Amino acid sequence: MFEADFDGTPAENTEESIGEDRPKNKNKKPKISAQEKALCLLEKQSRTAYQIRLSLSKAGYDAQEIDEALEFLVDVGYIDDAAYAKRYLEILIEKGRGRRRAADEMRRHGLAAELVRFTIEDGYPAETERENAMIIATKATSEMRDDVPKTQIARRISLKLTGQGYNFDVINSVIDEIIRRRGDRDEAFR
Repeated sequence: MFEADFDGTPAENTEESIGEDRPKNKNKKPKISAQEKALCLLEKQSRTAYQIRLSLSKAGYDAQEIDEALEFLVDVGYIDDAAYAKRYLEILIEKGRGRRRAADEMRRHGLAAELVRFTIEDGYPAETERENAMIIATKATSEMRDDVPKTQIARRISLKLTGQGYNFDVINSVIDEIIRRRGDRDEAFR
């Protein structure tokens, strides 16, 4: 059994005090090169230059080593932020993200704002965004009763689409269309 002083500090020669006199090596030099570490990271999944830089920095590599590793990886084509942006945008579109949220998520992955803007303009047409918004809104309102007030329908659609990063023009257009469709359905049953 290990004893502690009354103030809560461990007594001498207890398991808790062993090793306290050894220095903590938080800035310990990593055992493999920054380039090798980056390659290991890229084996698991593709990453942006920013993500690699951040991981290497957290692992204790200095700025020069990181820069050299990134330069090599870009030169041989293992890191290509433009290709990453395009693939990631496709995933976000499949997940039903609006253009605004897609841009936010892409920037969080360390992609440059200009690259994000270009990728979205080129790869996510406004028509596709509206179609995706219609699918989400239709699903969100499919189980609502016919006698639900229009304001409640609009609120549900607005909350759902706002959370997915759709802009208000798209949201209002979709709300109008869904309410018009529901009105037509009501009239068909009368």
